[in-house]
Amino acid sequence: MKTIHFSLVTVVLMFAAAGCNTDRNGDNRQAETQAAAVDTASFTPTGNAQLDSLLRLLPNAKKDSSLVLLYINIGKIYRLNDYTTATAYFFKAKEMSEEIGYQRGYLMFAAEYTQILNMSGKLDSSLILNKKAIDVARKSGNDTDIGKAYYNTGNVFYFMNMFDSTIIYYNHAKQYFRDDPEGSARISYATLTVYNNLKRYDEAKKAGEDALQYYRKMNNPTLIGNILLNLGVSYLDSDPQQIDSIKKARQLESEALEIADKIRDDRLKSLALINLGDTYIRLSQQDHPQMKIYYEEALALAKKTGNPDGKAIAWRGLGIHYFHTKNYEKSLVCLDSSLVVSNQNNLIYEKAKTFFSKSSVLFAMGQLKEAEAVLAESDEIQNKLTGDEIQERIVQAEKKYETEKKELEIER
Repeated sequence: MKTIHFSLVTVVLMFAAAGCNTDRNGDNRQAETQAAAVDTASFTPTGNAQLDSLLRLLPNAKKDSSLVLLYINIGKIYRLNDYTTATAYFFKAKEMSEEIGYQRGYLMFAAEYTQILNMSGKLDSSLILNKKAIDVARKSGNDTDIGKAYYNTGNVFYFMNMFDSTIIYYNHAKQYFRDDPEGSARISYATLTVYNNLKRYDEAKKAGEDALQYYRKMNNPTLIGNILLNLGVSYLDSDPQQIDSIKKARQLESEALEIADKIRDDRLKSLALINLGDTYIRLSQQDHPQMKIYYEEALALAKKTGNPDGKAIAWRGLGIHYFHTKNYEKSLVCLDSSLVVSNQNNLIYEKAKTFFSKSSVLFAMGQLKEAEAVLAESDEIQNKLTGDEIQERIVQAEKKYETEKKELEIER
């Protein structure tokens, strides 16, 4: 039986021109992606009060850099649920910066506004603005601003799934943070997942260990936990059949689980439980009672947090466990539950893997006709996914060409 392979999403690290904003968007090893960072303020009574206080400052604000920063801060609050108004304030900041010759203001505008473009899927426009920000930052000669501009440009390539370009920009950005341990650690963590996507696992491990060393010193348990899980992916995927690699991954994931329990982070705990369950599959210990415990806990947390991917994976993990303990009826119940969740939430990849697992159970039960039909469904989905991946590579190449063409048109 094929092993189940789960993916882990990286923590997203978006750099703003006048500071660093971070957001955590973690998930189990379902599909690797990034999302733009958002601000920690919200439209709670406190958030509204903050907005009101900033708006009251506008009538008496002088036309200088402080007004640019005021526009930016107002836009950041509106961005939480009103992109149109946020955009208007970001452009006010841009116009004021141009009026008073304030280069840093343009960099703040680009860093904040392109987050809206990224979240709206307008990646070509975001890429052009971020590359212009690189030029502006380079003219200023400020290493930190240059590094942030390169990094934010790399983020856009990440959203485009153009990982080769992403890593080039991330690594270039890191050169400008040699004297900034925090900035360097943030970029190391980001490159960890990119290297995993590129299957450059030795570099992924190095980046992850660098980030982990810094965040252990800073005692940031949430980031430590996420890095540990991403490093676990690096070790598992670098040599899937190597026992030492699997045991190393289990060690990292077990520490992440301890951290999740300590800080009561259900999301992190769910990821750790699912990935720990996967190590039993890798070690061909699917009948081990601890595997069942991990997936049962993961399922309960997925139901609690409303995570359909987690539910689909946990149900399938339980189905695999029961298959290997020869409880075929219970295995089918669990696998069918996984399929229900997958169908309800259009989880195509999970559906294909669960169909494959179900076919193994049916073959073991001697239901050959049904098994072949289910296996055919799994193969059909897998073939479509493979075709989609090839098409995505073609689209990426065309996208790169069109983006470069637009840049040339703008330069003319």
